[in-house]
Amino acid sequence: WLNLELGDIDREVVEDPEGIARYGVITKEVTAFATTSRAQAHRVGEWILYSERYETEVVNFTTSLENGIIVRPGAVINIADPVKAGARRAGRISAATTTTVTVDDSTGLPSTGTLSVVLDDGIIESRAITDLTAGVYTVASAFTTAPQNGGTWMVETDDIQPTQWKVLGIQEQDGINYSITAVSYNSSKYNYVERGAPL
Repeated sequence: WLNLELGDIDREVVEDPEGIARYGVITKEVTAFATTSRAQAHRVGEWILYSERYETEVVNFTTSLENGIIVRPGAVINIADPVKAGARRAGRISAATTTTVTVDDSTGLPSTGTLSVVLDDGIIESRAITDLTAGVYTVASAFTTAPQNGGTWMVETDDIQPTQWKVLGIQEQDGINYSITAVSYNSSKYNYVERGAPL
């Protein structure tokens, strides 16, 4: 149960029947800043209810300087966690050209899918994989520039995809590493919030 104040004038009550059945009635009052209509207030309420119910998983990890400096709070990032996925799908680049990437270890890697790399300017580019031979991925079309040796790569396939996370905070550690805290992210929440409601 969410009770939203519209300035000092009105209130919009938003309920989650499934949540009430499962957890009982929990009331939260939120002031929806700059909200001028019931429709906006209702969307804020739906957003909060969705976040409270489905976005509860938090991750904290440490990454290297070249990856840490390109991530900002609020950014949505992909994480290829071998523990969750059951298989390793990311690592470091040993050598690269604009059309080939030599990976640090090709054991158990697929020969099809999509290869993503972080370029020198921090842009992430993805290309379809055409071949994997002796630890060298060949892609269907060239990357804008050759990925840097020591940079990161990630492979996506139909059966194993990276998980999405929204960055909450970043903290520098030891001058060479960055600690990143993120919360689970699901882009379907926009459809959940709207659910056919008129704008």
